[in-house]
Amino acid sequence: MRALQLVNKFLEWVATVAVAVVMVLVLVQIFYRYVMNDPIGWTQEMSVFATMLVVMLGAAIAFRRNEHIAVTFFVDLFPRPIQLLLTVLANLVTMGFLGMLSYQSWLLSKRAMMQVSPTTGIPVGVVVLFVTIGCALSVLYLIPRLLHPSVRSTEEEALAELNQNQ
Repeated sequence: MRALQLVNKFLEWVATVAVAVVMVLVLVQIFYRYVMNDPIGWTQEMSVFATMLVVMLGAAIAFRRNEHIAVTFFVDLFPRPIQLLLTVLANLVTMGFLGMLSYQSWLLSKRAMMQVSPTTGIPVGVVVLFVTIGCALSVLYLIPRLLHPSVRSTEEEALAELNQNQ
């Protein structure tokens, strides 16, 4: 359990650093473009790559925290056992989609390793691996919710869960 917590903290740390890198690169790009009148080409490419990393890790982290947005209006109309069944089905569909996306992005990354980005020289396949890793992590984080589904039936329960996580 301790190792899983370390992995979770590491992923959050990587995402935080990637956000900081994006911010710094964009500021450098603005400074050089508009103040120095001499734009740097690689900063935009690197900020796009770092943004891809942030998005994919952020999606996985949101799955772990159960913080993805969900429209539950129709699900809430059913009794609790059916709500649990629909939650499990939704998680299975999500896991299937993310699993297929992870697999297909893995295949794409193998083909894209021969292509390099124009200004940084980084293989494009490395950037596509961010999608593979993010989707695979998301599937792993969905497994506990599949095994132990939960449904919040009241606003008070949702607020109690939110306060407990903070």
